[in-house]
Amino acid sequence: MISLVLNGACVGVEKGNLVAAVKSEERLLAQEFIEGRTGSNLFPEVTSRILEKILPQKPDQIAAVRGPGSFTGLRSSLALAKGLSMGWQCPLKGVSLGNALRQTVSQTEAVVISLARRGYVFVDFPHAEIRSLPIEEALSLFSSDIKMLAGDALAGSQKIPELLEKALNLGIEIAQEAYPSAVGIVKAAADLPDTALDWLPLYIDPPKISRPKVGMRPPPFEDE
Repeated sequence: MISLVLNGACVGVEKGNLVAAVKSEERLLAQEFIEGRTGSNLFPEVTSRILEKILPQKPDQIAAVRGPGSFTGLRSSLALAKGLSMGWQCPLKGVSLGNALRQTVSQTEAVVISLARRGYVFVDFPHAEIRSLPIEEALSLFSSDIKMLAGDALAGSQKIPELLEKALNLGIEIAQEAYPSAVGIVKAAADLPDTALDWLPLYIDPPKISRPKVGMRPPPFEDE
């Protein structure tokens, strides 16, 4: 089985978002990373290149990360995934960022802490509801009972020093992988039943809306 893999959840400028083709949950056939805060508009172009590399084969299913994470990246990657699955009439399986990362680090009990909006992180304990918390509140959840911590809030160039320091002081193991691999995403999808075809974005935080710096536009004049 060949899976087309899309991840648009990762926040920031590192190589977290990707498009890939994976065979039989283990063999990586092709892969491209999408970097930068404006990279979400590149998903169609990168996907076309990946599909060209595996011709004449075509995907049997699509595995996509649902979130939580980048609002724009998730919207772009999941809309593309849904359109392709309808055109190919193949299954689309959406997985959470946390479950994909747990498969990547081979630790099903890992707690995943990933970047959210400024001053906040997503906290994903296994078998629990994902929450968006201020960094100070997330710190209060750390304990020596946690076997492993994973995620870009603790690894990579965007890690949060306070979180890392407390984890190390408690003797908690820190996964080196900041983002899920393509193979990890496919393995997380394989754990889902065939009837689990939920692909909608997993939004924990509403998108941030700011007023224009120059102020709101006045209402239009009405003809009397």
